[in-house]
Amino acid sequence: MNGLQNIRTETIAKINNFHWAKNTAGRKMLSRDFIPVIGPQQTIKQIISEIKENISRLKTINYLYVVNEQGELVGVASIKEIFRQSSKVKISQIMDNRLITTQPEVDQKKAAHLALKNNIKAIPIVDKNNRLLGIITSDRILAILNKETRENIYHLTGIYPPKSPLDDVPEFSVAQSFKRRVPWLLLGMIGGILSAQVIGFFEVTLERNLILAAFIPLIVYMSDAVGTQMEALIIRDLVVHPELVFKKYFLRQTQIAFLIASFCGILLSLFTFIFYQQVYLGIVLGISIFVAVNTAIFTGMIIPYLFNKLKMDPALCSGPLATVIQDILSVVIYFGVANLLL
Repeated sequence: MNGLQNIRTETIAKINNFHWAKNTAGRKMLSRDFIPVIGPQQTIKQIISEIKENISRLKTINYLYVVNEQGELVGVASIKEIFRQSSKVKISQIMDNRLITTQPEVDQKKAAHLALKNNIKAIPIVDKNNRLLGIITSDRILAILNKETRENIYHLTGIYPPKSPLDDVPEFSVAQSFKRRVPWLLLGMIGGILSAQVIGFFEVTLERNLILAAFIPLIVYMSDAVGTQMEALIIRDLVVHPELVFKKYFLRQTQIAFLIASFCGILLSLFTFIFYQQVYLGIVLGISIFVAVNTAIFTGMIIPYLFNKLKMDPALCSGPLATVIQDILSVVIYFGVANLLL
């Protein structure tokens, strides 16, 4: 009879797990019905007796979970520690109240990493009121980490794309791909028209210094190239490193962009001094490319990151929009600097 009752309890617990979203800690949780849950006033002798009595029901006994009358988790004790103590000692005297817990809504990968980081074999799952719901056991933690590692390797090598409808482009029909791409490309066309209008505003400056027109493609290209490079890198890194800390990543890329901008600005200025013998033109070009390349940090990183946060495909949306914004910025910067210095 006990066997049938245990099967029934286990079945109900598994059904209850489906209440939680896929890939959450709650879905991977082993219910508290199958783990040693004890009161803080129980003695070692009482605990050992209780474990023996319920051993057929328990799925794991690595840790003992101490809860109060409200069902709140107040401590954890290792099973090894139990057998080192006198039978009269209460569990409250030896339990560890420095609890490492997580909630059922948390992503299963974060829960597994939390357990790994704190070197614990199982991680308790509690609700918002700190009531014990269950645990993620060591075998499930290893299974989650193994799956994540395999997926990251597959993503890195390009064998296995992320499971997202945004990345199913090879499965789309020609018509679907056309509908997805054309709006963003039309946006790029509009941006090109706006760039032409911006150049028209600086017509007087161009008439006085016609040579400026020869360097428009260079300024625009270099800023676009740096932005596109950053865009490709962040899209790749967002896939390869799902836990990417954007603030730290952004700071690092900003430093790299500053070095690239400085190098290109100095090189272009020297080139102009040597081949055109025009000091002011060299200064204008050097400052323009320095500023334009640094603005590529916004178009190359912020835009793809925002699209990713909005659950839109950054590979599809970022390119046209980033190019439009960067082209206009580059032209405005170039002629703005020229207008001030020439």
